[in-house]
Amino acid sequence: MAKTHADLGFGHMAARREKVSRWESGRVVPSPTTQLAIAHIHHVPHEEVVRRSWPDWLALAVPHATLADQPWTPMGTRTFLHQADRVPATQAPRQLALTGRALAEFAHSLVAGVVRPLAFSREGLAVTVETLALIEARVDALRQMQFKLTPTALRPAIRGEYRLLTALLAEGGYGKGTGIRLLELVMRTAGLGGAIGWNLAEYADAESYYLAAVRAAAATGVSDAASAFLGNLALVHAHAGTPGEALGLIEAARTITPSPSPRLRAFLQARQARAHASRFETDAGTRALDHAAATLASIPAHHDVFLQPFVGEIGADWLALTAGTVWQHMGHAERALEHFSLVLDKSSPGHTQGTDFPFSARYLLSIADAQLTLGYTESATTHAHWAEQLFSGIPPALRHELRQGSKASSAGPKASAHGPRMGAG
Repeated sequence: MAKTHADLGFGHMAARREKVSRWESGRVVPSPTTQLAIAHIHHVPHEEVVRRSWPDWLALAVPHATLADQPWTPMGTRTFLHQADRVPATQAPRQLALTGRALAEFAHSLVAGVVRPLAFSREGLAVTVETLALIEARVDALRQMQFKLTPTALRPAIRGEYRLLTALLAEGGYGKGTGIRLLELVMRTAGLGGAIGWNLAEYADAESYYLAAVRAAAATGVSDAASAFLGNLALVHAHAGTPGEALGLIEAARTITPSPSPRLRAFLQARQARAHASRFETDAGTRALDHAAATLASIPAHHDVFLQPFVGEIGADWLALTAGTVWQHMGHAERALEHFSLVLDKSSPGHTQGTDFPFSARYLLSIADAQLTLGYTESATTHAHWAEQLFSGIPPALRHELRQGSKASSAGPKASAHGPRMGAG
C-alpha cells in the first residue's frame, strides 16, 4: 500500500498495521490519496472513488483482479484456477475484473511464450485413471446437456464440476500425465461456464471462466484452444463495452497461434467483426466477416473439427447467426435478417435449423430485435416468445442489455427501410 501510494506520486505513507485496523473498524476514514492508492490496487476507477463516499466504493473492488499477478508456474496456475470462479456477490454483471493494464499484462504473458506444457505433479491421495474416466464422462455429459437444459439450470452443475476439478488439482496426488488430463478437463469445463455466463449476459462470470480456460489451455501447451478461448473472451469484452480490448485479445490470439487451422482463423475473424460492430466500424466489420466466410467456404464439412469440444461447431449456421448479430449491432437490421434467414429457412439447401435448443435463445432475441426494427411485429413476437420458452424466462441481466442495446443501436447507422428476405419465421 505504502509503495503504491508513493509510486502514484502521492508521497510517503507510513506502513503501519494499526492504520488498516482503524480503517476496518470504521473509526478512521482513509485520506483521499490513500483511497486512490487502495483503488489502484483493486482496479477500481479513480472517478468512482471521487463519485462515491467511503466505504461504498469498496463494493466495486474485484479481489480476483490480482490473479493476473499469479506466476505461470504449476503452483501459480493451481492458485489462479482455484480462485478464478469466485466472483464477488457485489460485482455487477458487466463489471470485468481484468481490464486496462492488468488485461494487457495477461495478454503479454501469453504472447511472451508461456503457452507450453507444465510439469504438473503433486504428492497426495492419488487421482486414479478410473477417477479421471468418471470425471471425463461427466464433463462430456454436461456438454450434451447444453442442448437440453437452460443455461440457468446448468450453471450450478458446471460450477460444481469446475470446483471439484480445481480441488483435485490443488489437493490430489498425480503425475505429469494425470495432471495434464486434469488441466484439459478444467479447460473444457471452464469453457462451458464461460458460454453459460455469456448466454445469461453475466459477463463477470463469463470472463472468469474464459480466463481460467485460457490459463488451463496455456498450461497444457494447446495454443489453438488458448486462442479460441481468447476469442470468446474478446466477445465478452465486446458485449461489456470494451471493444478496443476485444481487438487486443484477438491480436494476442493470433500471435500465440501464428499458423491457425482454417476453422480457428475464421472463428477469430468473426470475433474481430463483432468487436468492430461495437465501435460502429462498418467497413472493418464487413471485411472481417467476408474473410471469415471465405475461409469457412474453403473447408470440407467434416475437416478440421479440433475446436468443436471447446467452442462448439464453427460452420455455416454459426457464421450466419454471428454475421446477423454483427450487422444488427452495426445498426443494419435488413442486412442482419438476410443472414439470419439462412438458418431460419428450413428449406434452404445445405443448412439446418440451428435455433431450437436453449443456448441459441440469445440469437433468437437478436432476430426478434431486427424484425421489430423493420416493423415485422408478428414475426418478432414469435421469435421473442420462442426465446423466452427456451430460456424459461429471459434472464434479468440479458433483459437489461437488450433494452440498452436498442437505445445504442438507434444512435448508430440507420437500419434499411426495406423488408427482409426471410424464409420461415
